[in-house]
Amino acid sequence: MKRNRFIPAAGLAIATVLLFSASIWVFENRPTIWGHTEGMTQEEIMENLHQLTIAEFLKDFDQAMDDIQKGKGDPELGICWAQVCIDRASELSNDEIISRIYETMDDVYLRQWWAEMFYQKYPQGDYNHPRLLKLLQDENVDPSFKSVLIYFVGFRTPEEIEVLRMLAQDADQQLSTRATNRLNEIDQKTAVDMAKKAVATYHSKGDMEELPEAIDILVQQMQNGASREEKDEIIALCNELLDSDLESGTKDSLVYNMQMLSDLEALRMVVQHPKVDNTMKKG
Repeated sequence: MKRNRFIPAAGLAIATVLLFSASIWVFENRPTIWGHTEGMTQEEIMENLHQLTIAEFLKDFDQAMDDIQKGKGDPELGICWAQVCIDRASELSNDEIISRIYETMDDVYLRQWWAEMFYQKYPQGDYNHPRLLKLLQDENVDPSFKSVLIYFVGFRTPEEIEVLRMLAQDADQQLSTRATNRLNEIDQKTAVDMAKKAVATYHSKGDMEELPEAIDILVQQMQNGASREEKDEIIALCNELLDSDLESGTKDSLVYNMQMLSDLEALRMVVQHPKVDNTMKKG
């Protein structure tokens, strides 16, 4: 399952936006590069930024962000500082990044920016820290930020997995879905158990809020091997759902899952179903 997370390329895309954000640190020492770039190309600016110590660069970065937010600088020029920050992420200490996440919790873009620095350092999402877990458990933290943070955090111990499992049951649908996806990557058995529970809830109460995601997880698991009975059950469930009034995106997802099941009966059901459009059937 593809991760739905921010990556380095996306970092540049949000860089211009974050340049307007608040919650910036202001230092007594004036910047070394910012404000002294007249006649320099962007390449020359970034080369000079790379020559600063990491402490000097962070002061320069913060001053650049502060000035641009106040309308004193060019946001396009500020992208140089954003790119160098990405380039030098490995030089940032974990405590420095975590502190900046905490200090920018009221700024939707900057807190996301500093969380992404963990992806630069740990692209496999295998770093963890008690303060990051604390954020994930804090009910006052925006669920949309938790949805981002869970992909930059490693979950290894039973206690950490339990935090992720609780997030998968959160009332916020986006957070619940992304936590379930992450759980599926780390602990497929738990994710499959939760998916089966969602299917059972649908059969007993008609609640289908978590059903499309549950079907997605179960089909992925069946790709590793499944009995004829298991396949027939999921095919019958998808057939029933396609009969109901679903939004087009959900229908497309169900058809895609039937395709991924790589089963003749699943394909036959889709092709013969009266509520599947011809374009999907041809596919």
